[in-house]
Amino acid sequence: MQVEIQKWGKSGAVRLPAAVMQEVNVALGDQLELQTLDGKIVLIPTLRGYRLDDLIQGITKANLHASVEFGTSVGREVQ
Repeated sequence: MQVEIQKWGKSGAVRLPAAVMQEVNVALGDQLELQTLDGKIVLIPTLRGYRLDDLIQGITKANLHASVEFGTSVGREVQ
């Protein structure tokens, strides 16, 4: 696949096609690490951080599991 470097302010920019973004599991707003390797340009997706509030909002009745009993408290957990 060929793409064209275009002007963006004083920099050059390349558009990432939606199919490529989907294939490598990146989305708008994600961070990428830019490196050069033997004359090649390499973009590496950085790990996404998760926020507790976002994870909690993803809890639904369909994906909420039942509580699990592990027996009576023992050791230092009895306080």
